[in-house]
Amino acid sequence: MEQPAPQPEIAARERIISGNVWTTVWWLAWPSVVTMLLLTANGMIDAVFVGRLGTAALSGVGLASQIMLVLMSLVMAVSVGTTALVARFVGAAQIKDAEQAVRQSILLGVIGSVLSGLFVFLVGPTLMRIMGGRGEGLTLGITYLNIVLLGAVPFYLLFVLNGVFRGFGDMRTPLMVTAVVTVVSIVGDYLLIFGIGPFPRLGVVGAGIANVTARSVGAVMLLACLARSPMAQSLRGSWRPIGSWFRRILNIGSPAALQALLRTGASMVYFAILGLTPQGQSAIAALTIGIRTEALAFMPGFAFSTAATSMVGQNLGARQPKRAIDSAWAATWQGIWITGAFGLIFFVFASPISSLFTKDPSVLPLAASYLRINAISEPFLAMAMIFTGALQGAGATRMPAMATIATMWVVRLPLSYYLALVLGYGTVGAWVAMAGSTILAGLIMLGVFKWSRWKETEV
Repeated sequence: MEQPAPQPEIAARERIISGNVWTTVWWLAWPSVVTMLLLTANGMIDAVFVGRLGTAALSGVGLASQIMLVLMSLVMAVSVGTTALVARFVGAAQIKDAEQAVRQSILLGVIGSVLSGLFVFLVGPTLMRIMGGRGEGLTLGITYLNIVLLGAVPFYLLFVLNGVFRGFGDMRTPLMVTAVVTVVSIVGDYLLIFGIGPFPRLGVVGAGIANVTARSVGAVMLLACLARSPMAQSLRGSWRPIGSWFRRILNIGSPAALQALLRTGASMVYFAILGLTPQGQSAIAALTIGIRTEALAFMPGFAFSTAATSMVGQNLGARQPKRAIDSAWAATWQGIWITGAFGLIFFVFASPISSLFTKDPSVLPLAASYLRINAISEPFLAMAMIFTGALQGAGATRMPAMATIATMWVVRLPLSYYLALVLGYGTVGAWVAMAGSTILAGLIMLGVFKWSRWKETEV
């Protein structure tokens, strides 16, 4: 007979499947909000430090960061499948199956990190050239990318293990680990980029070393926390790879990975379009600033998305589809209010925020215009992200991938090219195309959530 789940897990499960929906969503989301804000602050401070090295360094790191999104997209094939399976099994009180899902996900993550890291190492420089990387910016970007890829295994483990904790409703452990990772990263950046005290001045190389070190510390901490969690038995069973479990995880996660890859590919083409504008490298640097800043809005959106994933997955596992729907709506409304507030801040304080990153007169106004134009789309961004998270919790990952094709490849990229290059509006035209396609994405995901048959998805 299956042993009952440890008490801490039961407490989280009971609140998720029977507590007040609105307060439970916030209870799950607020640690993730803080977690994502810490990650965002880390990215912003990293950009500020790198920006002090000059426009070429900022542009190079921005290009390399886009390439790393390929790695992030690929790991979602494992992390999304992990979260959905763990949430569904915990909701149904099938703890042994949840533990097996965790073991097989970790194995799949390690294998995937080696293969995808090698792939990105081989194609990364070419992709950066396609995106408009030239001269010193390209050289620095390749250097940074190669260093960061040395941490591909901990990079994958961070995502997979965070997915495990989200699946069984523990959002506080990822918060604690992220706080440590952020401190290690910022201190490492400061010491190694600028050569403080006994440390050499390494510039972009130092930023890469700090990144790898911080992620490695985080991965080790999450493994240690998992060993002391209600899912500790997942580390003590057989570690023999099981093909049927690999297929089960990837069947759920692959469409989410495809969606992320499509989004990343679209982002790369978008970078390339900007590289063709008269502003060129300045436009790429402005986009880097804009994306790092805008993360203050979409990271809370992601946090509510993870809350929706856990709530929907566990309630469907407990055979409570109406509660799953109510949970998704509660997460969406809370996320819209927070991201909308950030959008208002971006619109009003666009120039002062941009000036934190650079004083370059060719970059500053471009970054400010990005923030003002995209501020309007922030609530719709939250809507798209949170409904996607809800569908991922149900294991229904194909429709969001199709929506990404429609909004980014059919709308954003052709419209960006037309406005920026054909009509000659430059970066402003590209910013308008981005904001418009984001609004459309939110409306499409609203329709998918309301009218598709996601509640019937089998995992």
